[in-house]
Amino acid sequence: MTPSDASIPTSHRSQHRAMSIQKALLVEVKGAPFIVVTRPIPTPGPGEVLVKMAAAALNPIDHKMGVLGFRLDEFPAVLGIDGAGTVEALGEGVDSGELQKGDRVLFERLKFASDYGTFQQYALINAKRTYKIPATLSFEQAATFPLCLTTVAIGLYAPYGPRGGVAFTAPWQDGGLGKYKDRPALVIGGSGSVGQFALQMLKLSGFNPIIVTASTHNEAYVRAAGATHFIDYHTTPYDALSGAVARITSTPLPIVFDAIAHDDTQQAAWALTAPGGWQSVSGGLDGISDALEKVVKLQVSGAKMVARVDEPV
Repeated sequence: MTPSDASIPTSHRSQHRAMSIQKALLVEVKGAPFIVVTRPIPTPGPGEVLVKMAAAALNPIDHKMGVLGFRLDEFPAVLGIDGAGTVEALGEGVDSGELQKGDRVLFERLKFASDYGTFQQYALINAKRTYKIPATLSFEQAATFPLCLTTVAIGLYAPYGPRGGVAFTAPWQDGGLGKYKDRPALVIGGSGSVGQFALQMLKLSGFNPIIVTASTHNEAYVRAAGATHFIDYHTTPYDALSGAVARITSTPLPIVFDAIAHDDTQQAAWALTAPGGWQSVSGGLDGISDALEKVVKLQVSGAKMVARVDEPV
């Protein structure tokens, strides 16, 4: 019996223990397959929030962390970067006027200890990096925002530098909305999660035309996200992309956003970028393992893969 159990009536001890345990998806060692286990529900520390997970987005980085041990200091490890759910408990010092139990929130993992992974039923997060979800968004929709939108925002609007972006004025800054009116832009791989956010941000920044590469079955999807011109990469290989773009605009491209970042797409992007221009390159628990394989093998487009973490396993 633990000290905390001692103060609990016998009839309630089993219920207390059950409520303190959760299901989680983890890898035991680098490169090992995912397994579902039980582990304790963590307690939020100062400035932290405990979130009851509802949905976790699946990103290629999740696969790299498990296979390569990227950014992980120890194993076993619970993976998962992006998540959405409801606030379950507040740590010391968290302003209850800003966050309360039951609030619907989205967040991006910033620490890599297992208590912060989103592939489990409860996860910790820094309260200052926890954002309320508008009523118009579902948990699944909200979970797709953090990493993908951040990737685009850094690539397009962060100050120039080794880990920065191309330093455009962001549309949420003074004078940024529509600032780059009538300047052309190209997004390679616009139907993926990062690519569709790039299209939306470029549209808000005023770029026009906004040219995109994607599959024909995703044409309506990328046009709805902001593309004005569409190129099917199946019928126009990347080594022929320059000619296809030239038929759309004669103005040199000040920005090419490569949301795929393979050798052939990067070569095409460099060939298309104007002198002085920029190329920005993006870098239920049981179902996550197979789904991540599809993400890594580029078998997912036109949709963001999200797991309902709160479903029974």
